[in-house]
Amino acid sequence: MDSLFVKKENAIKSSILLKGGSLLFYFSLAVFFMFVMLYAGLYFLNRAQNQAKTEMEIQIEVKGQEIKPELLDQIFSLESKTKNIQKIIGGHIHSLNILQFLEKKTLPKVRFVNFNLGVGNRVLQMDGEATNYESLTNQILIFQQDPQVEGVRFEGLTLGNNNLVNFRITINFKDSILKINPQ
Repeated sequence: MDSLFVKKENAIKSSILLKGGSLLFYFSLAVFFMFVMLYAGLYFLNRAQNQAKTEMEIQIEVKGQEIKPELLDQIFSLESKTKNIQKIIGGHIHSLNILQFLEKKTLPKVRFVNFNLGVGNRVLQMDGEATNYESLTNQILIFQQDPQVEGVRFEGLTLGNNNLVNFRITINFKDSILKINPQ
């Protein structure tokens, strides 16, 4: 009876070993097929991307041939001319800034009747008329306080027609007023 019991026990052990071995086999087989499918997926993905890359290169080549060489030459020439114009304008003397300065800073009771601008030395000489001495003094103070002005000098103070104060004023400007202001 013991031998029957031992045989039965050996049969159970061999059945468990067979089941365990078959589980390991099936697991290994599943992992193998997963790797095969992963490899196949990557292969087809790579192939599709290479095909898309080739098609894109063909389209770029076609578009490149559509652009006329003369047009490209014109584009590069225009770019070069634009850069040169920017350099020229950057160093260009811009006297309009002085006119805008006078427009903003001149008081209503003061007017200028003669205008002489020396661009090289940045000096503006003007003859003017003011309704009274107080207006003239205020006008001179406004010019003196402006950061673009280096100095203000007035002379030739006389009382003219219609009781207007006649004067001559000389304004020395800084370099920055003659440069084009970037907007």
